[in-house]
Amino acid sequence: MFVKGVHRMAGEKPRKNNKKDMVDRVIELVRLGRNDSQIGRALGIHRTTVKRYREQGEKRAIGTEARTRVIQEALSKHFDDLVQVCERLQNGTISDKPQRVVIEDLQTRQELTTTLSGRRGDEVKAVLRLGEGKVELDRLTIEDDLIFASFKQHTKNLDFWPLVKEWKDKSGEYIADLSEFYHLLKQRAVKETGLKVGDFPEGPGLTLHFAKTIYSDICDHAFFGYKGFEQVDYAIHSPRPDCPELRFDGYTIASATDKETLKMCQEVHQRVMDYYRDPKNRPQELKQSISIWLELKGLESDIFLSLQKLILKRIFLGHCELCPD
Repeated sequence: MFVKGVHRMAGEKPRKNNKKDMVDRVIELVRLGRNDSQIGRALGIHRTTVKRYREQGEKRAIGTEARTRVIQEALSKHFDDLVQVCERLQNGTISDKPQRVVIEDLQTRQELTTTLSGRRGDEVKAVLRLGEGKVELDRLTIEDDLIFASFKQHTKNLDFWPLVKEWKDKSGEYIADLSEFYHLLKQRAVKETGLKVGDFPEGPGLTLHFAKTIYSDICDHAFFGYKGFEQVDYAIHSPRPDCPELRFDGYTIASATDKETLKMCQEVHQRVMDYYRDPKNRPQELKQSISIWLELKGLESDIFLSLQKLILKRIFLGHCELCPD
């Protein structure tokens, strides 16, 4: 019988094939619809041998299919992990409002871990390096994860990494400028009242809320156009008869042995607030932080869009150490 594509010329000796090649040829003919006897005549082997090769080929095909399925599932899980990195990086590259970023001590060299705002209530931490009035956003804590290193390998050629670096640099400047502005307010409060600042002064003194409420009010005006504390009244309370307290919006901002000193503190507090509410009186640190804030918002928008495209496509080119083999 003549089998198209797999016959021998008269007098031609059968070609010697290794076992793997022969199994492949048997499987090829099975796919063409040939039975064992036809394949045996075409290849010059016994039909029982054909059967054995066919069964070996079928088992090999099942194994290959199973392995392919396992790799596909592993790759899908790997891509899910990379998508989660994208989402966490989106949350990590969001600048906090100015009221949340003040650092009390900028001079001492130290490492500080702070929680960023994130989206949908997710908490993302940033590691800051401080010293000599400077702030460097060293890294986001998600960058310590092994899967983040994998993500960088897959995306090393994408253009959003320079945006992330610029965002980190600008974030450090933003935090430093706002912290310097807060310190300026605190120094002015001490100078104009003649009182010291402490967490909870036992005797006459200012609390940290004295400067912080002024700072929060000015930031509301300067960054967002809010009226801040303009409708808030002052009140004097006497939880201790010998040391009454001055309160503002529920915060104790000063304490003294006499109410005259508290009235003076109220006048200073209001005067300083009124002064800095005027845009003409904004110090350089505040002006710079507002300018940087606007730059940060633009960078964050570009970074978010780049990451969102990866999330929606769910395809990560290249290879990393965690890719299934």
